[in-house]
Amino acid sequence: MTNRTNKKTATQSSLAAQAKSKNGQTTLTNAWDKKGTGSNRPGAQSADHSKASKGTDPNVTMIEYTPSATQTTDATMAPDSRPPPDQEQRASSLAKKLKTADPVPPEPIEPTPTSPSNVDTDTPPPPDQPTSPPKEATPNTTEPVAEITPQAKAKSHEPSRAATPPRSNRTEPSDTRFELRITIPASSPDDAFKAVTDTLAKILAKIWDSDKKARVVPWYNNSKAPLLRCIQDIPNTISSLRQYFPRLTPNSKGGTKFTSIRLRLSIPSPTLKEDIDWYLRDNKHGLYLAQIQAETVDTILWLLWSHDMIDITALRSSIEFHLEDLTKQVIPVGLRWRIIQLDQPGRIPDEDAVKALHIDVAREHRTLAKQTLEEIYSSKKDHWPLHIRMRSVPLLKDVMNGQVKQGIHRLIGRQASFNDDDLGKRKINTWEIKELEFESSTGYTLRDHIMDISQTDHPEKSLFHSVDHLRFNRSTVVFTCMPSVEAEARNMVASLLTYLNHHYGDTINEFFTKDAQLRAAGSYWDENEQCVRNEDDAHVSSLLVDLDEDYVLPPLKKIGKLSDKPAPVRPEPTSMSLQRNTFGEDEDSIGTFRREHAADTVSLSSINSDSAMSIATLTSRLSALEKLITTHNIALPSNISAPPSTADSPTDREGENN
Repeated sequence: MTNRTNKKTATQSSLAAQAKSKNGQTTLTNAWDKKGTGSNRPGAQSADHSKASKGTDPNVTMIEYTPSATQTTDATMAPDSRPPPDQEQRASSLAKKLKTADPVPPEPIEPTPTSPSNVDTDTPPPPDQPTSPPKEATPNTTEPVAEITPQAKAKSHEPSRAATPPRSNRTEPSDTRFELRITIPASSPDDAFKAVTDTLAKILAKIWDSDKKARVVPWYNNSKAPLLRCIQDIPNTISSLRQYFPRLTPNSKGGTKFTSIRLRLSIPSPTLKEDIDWYLRDNKHGLYLAQIQAETVDTILWLLWSHDMIDITALRSSIEFHLEDLTKQVIPVGLRWRIIQLDQPGRIPDEDAVKALHIDVAREHRTLAKQTLEEIYSSKKDHWPLHIRMRSVPLLKDVMNGQVKQGIHRLIGRQASFNDDDLGKRKINTWEIKELEFESSTGYTLRDHIMDISQTDHPEKSLFHSVDHLRFNRSTVVFTCMPSVEAEARNMVASLLTYLNHHYGDTINEFFTKDAQLRAAGSYWDENEQCVRNEDDAHVSSLLVDLDEDYVLPPLKKIGKLSDKPAPVRPEPTSMSLQRNTFGEDEDSIGTFRREHAADTVSLSSINSDSAMSIATLTSRLSALEKLITTHNIALPSNISAPPSTADSPTDREGENN
């Protein structure tokens, strides 16, 4: 029992360094640097040192390096386990040298799950042998090595939280700005704000149903407001709510409100729109991707001669291309069809409202974009985006000169006339074009070829004002032109494929539908007549020449324009005249036709011989006039006769009138 106890005590007091002496030279080796199985683990030091003491190398001597907390003093050691006096002397001298030398820091200890650093790995004694009572530990005279735990090591690799800005101030790649239209029900003034928040809560609930990880980010980049993660996070004050939905104002009358929202999504925005579009349409809401992904957007110009059927997406791309070509930087633009604002407060009446395309840009690009767009759409240019001739006009609120404001009002009047259905542009639809933007083998698009067609009377001007796909039905293509060339434009649309094949070859067929290609087969373009020809033309011409005379019947009045006789000509104003004093002095809008003066006459001048008015028509009109005179008891002189012949002299005609 005593030998086992002494042996265990000697094992626990093993040294941490080794001295090797070969050929009269003594070297020191740190016990932590000793390589071997388990030698780099604190709990395995005793076992490794005890094995080293049993080695067969006579030059290896174990010396005491630093006492540990588990080591005992020399007084408690058994006599047979003490080192010899000379070894103690050598150990003390070496210890003094080690204290004066620079200490070598130990390597970090990597504790393993199977052998944690706080678990003793010594083999316990057999169960039948009683263990020795614990001995009092001597105080450690050296500074203990700080132990690195897995938690501390993981924490050391974490970034500093103080250096990371709040997430609401950072713009993530997944942040997307949308324009939001909501329809709020009418409510009492006290419940107006609750009606707004309830409407927003229902919309956000659908967004979170589609994207569980979606977050509502404050609209402003410098906002300190937190992210909205659930319905309970919706603010309960209007000032806090506007951090997420700018320009939103409660109203007890309800109605449609326009605002914006910034979402951080984990799914593509088209997927979100597809998931919730049915709900938005059923409740008269709308969610639209913002054309400019910027915090503040300014309107800088509006376009004269613009209309609401222009392809906004294609025009935006073309304008941005021209801007980048001139400024050497990317400037996103937005286009909106809206009312031109006048320099008067309040709402513009509907009869005075004139709409046009407006150009929006981010505030940081305002000055450069405005100057460049005025150059692109100036009157000196003959090439514009999408080949559409338009002019950029500044806003009235940006102009301070009174004469310039009057000029802008004149331009607004021209835009109003251009928008009018009767006086303005003409629209021609076709369903034979598949795509306008595909490039042909010549390097040009179909739009380029169409807009290059010139007018017959003015070759320097384009025949069409614009050609675009309908916004919500791309199978329909709309041509617009001025009223002065409407007939020529309609003929060109009907023979468009034949004309383009004549000038650019059969490669144009790929832009048109199969029906259009079949209809154009066998036709050709006549350069002399500037029209399309096919086999039907000769057939119809032969029918008109070899017309069967015995089958020609009098034409019906209903199809007078379709008969082979010339169309009736409207009589000249002097063909039939009524004296103003026929019905007395009734000059107001509603005449009574009462007789106030006698001896008034009705005279008919001669009818031109080239007039197409028939005798039956003249008789019916005279009968109606006689009925009118009889109804109102108007006295007529007895000298009214048939119209004189053209052979009558002026003297006879004058006497007859008298």
